[in-house]
Formats: sequence, C-alpha cells, structure tokens
Amino acid sequence: MIWFIVDSTFGIEKIYAEKNNVKIVNLRLNLDEKVYEEGTEQEWDTFFEAFEKSKSFPTTSQPNPQDYINAIESIRLEDPTSKIVVLTISETLSGTINSAKLACKNYKDIVIFDSGTTSVSARVAFEEIVNYSKDKTFEETVKAIPTILKNVYIYFIPKTMEYLKRGGRVGLLASVVATVLSIKPIFCFHYGKVSVPKKAIGIKMAIASAVGLVPQTFKRITACYIHSKENLPILLEKLTERFSLKKLEAFAVSPVLGSHIGMGTIGVIYLNNYTL
Repeated sequence: MIWFIVDSTFGIEKIYAEKNNVKIVNLRLNLDEKVYEEGTEQEWDTFFEAFEKSKSFPTTSQPNPQDYINAIESIRLEDPTSKIVVLTISETLSGTINSAKLACKNYKDIVIFDSGTTSVSARVAFEEIVNYSKDKTFEETVKAIPTILKNVYIYFIPKTMEYLKRGGRVGLLASVVATVLSIKPIFCFHYGKVSVPKKAIGIKMAIASAVGLVPQTFKRITACYIHSKENLPILLEKLTERFSLKKLEAFAVSPVLGSHIGMGTIGVIYLNNYTL
C-alpha cells in the first residue's frame, strides 16, 4: 500500500490524513520564548492571535530526523509492506528536506520529493497526487509526481510589506516605497522560484491583475488567505466572474509561511491541465 508523509505547512486536515494514509510531521514556531507546534488548521489561530499581540518576530524550526523516523516507524508498524512517498516544503524556504533525507537513508521503499512549494499550493498538488495514486502502482505514482508539482502555481498579494521586511525577505527601501505609493506587487511562487510578474496601485487593481494572470484553462483553482479574510471576498468575486465558477474553495495558509508574508495576504492557486 502507498503511504505519504508531508510536513505541516501543507495544511492537510486530520480527517483527510486518516482516510488517505498520510502522516504529518510538524514544523515549529518560536515566539516570545514559547514554542508552537504548527499542527493543523484548528490550532493556527492560537499562534496568529499571539503574533498579533507580540512586538517580536517569530523564528521557525524544521522537523528533526527523529520526527520523520517516528512517522516511518508508525507506518511500518501498521503496514509492514508499505511503500512511502515523502513530500516537503520547498528547499528554497526550509531545510526540512535534509531532515527527511537523513531519516530515510536506512529504509527501503521510500522516495522523497521537494514539493517546490508550500502551504495551500502544496496542498493542491498533494491532493492531486493522492487522487492519482488511487488506482496506480507506487512506481507509476512516483513517476507522475514531478509533472504534477511543476503544474501548480500561486499568485499572492501581501496586505503590507512589513512582514516581508521584518523577515528579511525584501529591502527596507523597497518596502517603504511600496507602502508610500500604495504599490501592490503580485508575487508568483512556482517550483521553488519567486517572481513579481506584475505590480498595481491599490488592492482592487492588484487583485484584478492577479486574476488576469491565471490562464483560462486549468484543472483546479482555489483561493487562499492568511488569518484575515478582509480582502478575500473581492478576490472570490473576481475569480467567479472571470471563470463563471459556481463554487470556489478558499483555504487558510499555515503559520510558518503566514507569519513571514503577513496576515491579510490573499492569493490564488491553480493546477494546470497536464499530460503524463
């Protein structure tokens, strides 16, 4: 049987994990001398509420190899003949994959992938992989994974550049200029690389620009937000109008990524149609 191990940034729900042979390994956040296990969505507000009140900026720590060993042993205890796929947050954002590699080196029938992404875009890719694997062999699934990962895109618009500045992701001057001029950069994160394909004046124009970057054909599309849903209705309206959607999912972003990009950020994720 095929099993999966993912880290907590994917935002996989407990019920989904239990139904689909998934084990979740936690990243951790350190804020005001307190350690928070990232956990699942039901636990995220606890961290975000503490972060809103804090004058400090959190640090994050990756899982250690023993966390992965514990997940592997748990699977093998339940299913001794299991074959395991491990997917991690993008290596450009975290060294989590190194812990996974160290943990897995003495085990057979385990394959590790850098997802090239994180959070809701990782969730979309992962759920596609799980669905694909339902009637496929382990070898067929492993072969298909890189193609699926390369076809997931996320465009996101931070509410403010303050969090990216505090986390060292953008220069002070760039963040000040953007704030003063109300310039909203639209960031794209795709397979480990960040780009800024467009900029706009004000949040409404930025949302319209982001929606305009999404191709007319896709296999799946969803919206995302970080803690606050303040501007989410505008994004949902623009997406449903452009693509004549009757229903559109919106998922929360996990704290490890959310704390570095900033509360109030919104984004759109899509999975391209692909061929194998």
